[in-house]
Amino acid sequence: MTGINYSLARLIESYAFCLSTEGKSTKTIKWYTTNLKRFAQFLSNNQLPDSVTEITKEEARQFISHLQTEVTRC
Repeated sequence: MTGINYSLARLIESYAFCLSTEGKSTKTIKWYTTNLKRFAQFLSNNQLPDSVTEITKEEARQFISHLQTEVTRC
């Protein structure tokens, strides 16, 4: 990589803009960004890296485990 810090929060914004330019609905964009922000918040709450160059499968697995064990649906 180039040594640039690609924060997840910044890339979520860019992804939302990309979805918008592709003509995705507001509801679709909101669904994607809400769930990606949940992941970013999980990383922050657990003092895990938020740079996409540092996020590994381990962090993703921790988030999935968190969703399976600690998050309840309404």
